Amino acid sequence: MAAMDVISFGSVFLELVFGHVPALPEPGQEIFASDFAISCGGAVTSATAAARAGAHAGVCTRLGDDLGARVVAEHCERAGVDLTPSVRVQRRATGITMVLNYDGDRSFVTHIPPIPPAEQPELARWTDVVRTRRPAWCYVHAGPGVARFLRVAREQGSKILLDVSHNEISQAPADVLECIPLADVFTPNRAELLHLTGAASLDAAVTTVSGWATPTVIKMGAEGAAHSRP
Repeated sequence: MAAMDVISFGSVFLELVFGHVPALPEPGQEIFASDFAISCGGAVTSATAAARAGAHAGVCTRLGDDLGARVVAEHCERAGVDLTPSVRVQRRATGITMVLNYDGDRSFVTHIPPIPPAEQPELARWTDVVRTRRPAWCYVHAGPGVARFLRVAREQGSKILLDVSHNEISQAPADVLECIPLADVFTPNRAELLHLTGAASLDAAVTTVSGWATPTVIKMGAEGAAHSRP
């Protein structure tokens, strides 16, 4: 198989995006959004950005027989994102995310369908994909067992763009920290970085980051991003 410029590894989501809400609703309260859209999220987002920049980009995920998978497939066909590294399963596999935009940033409520024990673990399949496709760049979230995958990717000559989520930080902070030195770029958002470092302020978190060996781009919503180098 031909090498790819970028492969995004991970789950994909059908996003229900509510724009410009005044605040999160109180229990029993209904609020109204000024804008609404349905979009694709997760691994497909970074692959789409890479494809728009002219890269040969693909997504390595599970695609089921649900509405979300059909939306993702249609989006990827329009965006020129290659889905051949992905696998098809006969069940609902796409995550569902409600996105609320307020105070210049976003919050999420997400459901990911459970994976049957009989299916091949994704990390094992990802390792096969990275060995056969040999992408120049891999996009992946830190988490349990991911460090082993990253070492294989680096042995193949791939560079790593590492992301993270609050769920991964809460459940496996040591695994997240093990992944960071193996990445070429780490891209948490401000809240994730504060959660991961336990810092009381962004300045304190950046001081911690400056001691890491990995360049870090901190996503800051409407304020843009901050860059910290070792």
